[in-house]
Amino acid sequence: MTAPLNLAAPPHPAAPAVLAAPAVLAARPPRLDLDYGALLAGWATLLGCAVVVLAMVGLVAWAVNRRAAAIPRLAPGEYARLLAHVQELSWQAAAAVTKSAQAQAAAEAARASYAQAQQAREAAWQVHDSAQQAHAAARREVADLPPPEATASPLTQDVSRAALAAFRRGDLSVEELREVWRRAGGWDAARERADHELMQARAEEHRTQRAYRLAAAAERTARREADVAEVAARALAEEAATAVEEAQTARALAAVHRRTVRRSARRRRVA
Repeated sequence: MTAPLNLAAPPHPAAPAVLAAPAVLAARPPRLDLDYGALLAGWATLLGCAVVVLAMVGLVAWAVNRRAAAIPRLAPGEYARLLAHVQELSWQAAAAVTKSAQAQAAAEAARASYAQAQQAREAAWQVHDSAQQAHAAARREVADLPPPEATASPLTQDVSRAALAAFRRGDLSVEELREVWRRAGGWDAARERADHELMQARAEEHRTQRAYRLAAAAERTARREADVAEVAARALAEEAATAVEEAQTARALAAVHRRTVRRSARRRRVA
């Protein structure tokens, strides 16, 4: 008897792989969630910056070309004269700078001399003030002496007292008072010493007064010289700045023409 046929299909060999597919899918890395809006915004920003930079570069190039185009072309002889003018302006600028430096040094020296003159005038005034005080003290000492006791007559005593009162009021000088007292016979050693000190004090006051006046005049002269030196220094500094600026402008113009000539020569060689 024949065995019955097994119509059930055998399992397909690829079935295990199909069954394992979910496990493989589960093992894949997670998908990144990108913010495409932020990326586009970043790229747009970079592109905008690049456009701005290119625009600035183009603007600078346009300005340079426009400036070069605005400068008239010079003939070879005119360019040589321009170079000579640049050299002359450079020399003038150097000379102006040297003069300005010398004027600045002279102004500083004048200010130092003025400061010394001020100190000398103040010192002379202190000495003169001390001499004035000494003279006043000597006058008070002579005025405080008692009148001489004349022996000739009461009239002589009255004359001596009147002379002393006149001296105290300033109507008589020391020499006149001494002459009156000598004639009255009342001059003694104390009065001689006081009179001698008074005469010395008065002479010293006059001497210090003359010294102070000379010091004050020297201070005024030094001040005028300092003012003149300061004005001259400022004027020469401005002149030097102007000369330097003119020389720089001329050098820049010559440089532009030199570059223009070189570019023209290169273009002719290329052509």
